[in-house]
Amino acid sequence: MPPVAQVGKSTVNGGVILSSPNPTMTANGFLVAVKAGIVGTHPAPPFGSGFHVGATLQGCSAIMTVNGFGVVREGDVCSCGHTVDVGTGDSTFLVD
Repeated sequence: MPPVAQVGKSTVNGGVILSSPNPTMTANGFLVAVKAGIVGTHPAPPFGSGFHVGATLQGCSAIMTVNGFGVVREGDVCSCGHTVDVGTGDSTFLVD
């Protein structure tokens, strides 16, 4: 089970998860990221070819939801094709 992603802490290829339609549930003091959250601008491959702007969180748990949105975990994919590469690492917040 991977750890949950967190708004303002977890990243996608260097772009921080900026927002999420979850206004209430937290993990270790950060809002839990859920599907449809917004990812900050980050480099597009190959290096130097531009940036991904306005990417959204798409991959998520089919089991765990917050306010009807699936919880995003480390390794879940975004609309740009990159994956969430930093989770909480706290075993209390592992999600199927």
